[in-house]
Amino acid sequence: FGNGCMLTREAVEDDVRMAHEGLVRCKEILLSDEYDLVILDELTITLFLGLLESDEVLNLLRSKRPETEVVVTGRYAS
Repeated sequence: FGNGCMLTREAVEDDVRMAHEGLVRCKEILLSDEYDLVILDELTITLFLGLLESDEVLNLLRSKRPETEVVVTGRYAS
């Protein structure tokens, strides 16, 4: 759920839309019982770049099933 590397360009509306679509998909995955481990690769960079808000990500993480482990990766973690 992205539009290529954003470290060398400014975010546009399409980037924000795609990040939110990704967040919706991640929530679906975290609420399913299909996975024991979910890796949200490069999630922290979406916060740094302003594509997502911290509250949105925290709400996502709080919504997961207790049995599901989550690993969050990315640069510039807040």
